Amino acid sequence: MNAQDLKNSILQRAIEGKLVPQRKEEGTAKDLLAEIRAEKARLVKEKKIKKSKPLPEITDDEKPFDIPDSWKWVKLGDCTGYAQTKEKVSPKDITGDMWSLDLEDVQKDTGAILVKTKASERKISGDKVKFHKGQVLYSKLRPYLKKILVAPDEGICTPELVPFDTYLIDENYIAYVLRSPHIDYVINSVTYGVKMPRVGTDTMTNLLIPLPPLAEQKRIVAKIEE
Repeated sequence: MNAQDLKNSILQRAIEGKLVPQRKEEGTAKDLLAEIRAEKARLVKEKKIKKSKPLPEITDDEKPFDIPDSWKWVKLGDCTGYAQTKEKVSPKDITGDMWSLDLEDVQKDTGAILVKTKASERKISGDKVKFHKGQVLYSKLRPYLKKILVAPDEGICTPELVPFDTYLIDENYIAYVLRSPHIDYVINSVTYGVKMPRVGTDTMTNLLIPLPPLAEQKRIVAKIEE
């Protein structure tokens, strides 16, 4: 088994609930999902996010593998703001000191930032998208490259990177889930475009995600990084 196979094995075990033991005192994902829905309702009421259409219920036939009883299958759109409108920035509003992130700046597979470039150091053409510290950034172009990261700071990026918030969920856990072999296979089986394959918003919003209790998510992230 080479290094990449080992990494994939760890990530797959993580999303199946086999990487760390479950702890009864940490509660259940069912309770967490109720809290997420309440949080989203609060944000809608405060006009911080737009109300989204309810996603179809998940049937037993859709569930790809078994997960622990304290976990729950959810859709990415249920627990994140992937489909929320992104804040666009026109070239005239971009200042030279802004961090300008492009796909070439992100390492494939790991999501590591290879170089941090200011807007003044690169040619800016067309609108960019604003992102904030702590948001997940997901490359919808050539998703098989797994250019996925959690933003360490705020900046602007190419529209090919989708910044989104997570609601009461560990953002690093979501990033690892999106890099896992099963999720990677699902996404890349439904991309469109031959030379420049992309994944659509509906696909990502309806993507099935195995959700553990929040405390367990944090333990999973710590174990993966260990």
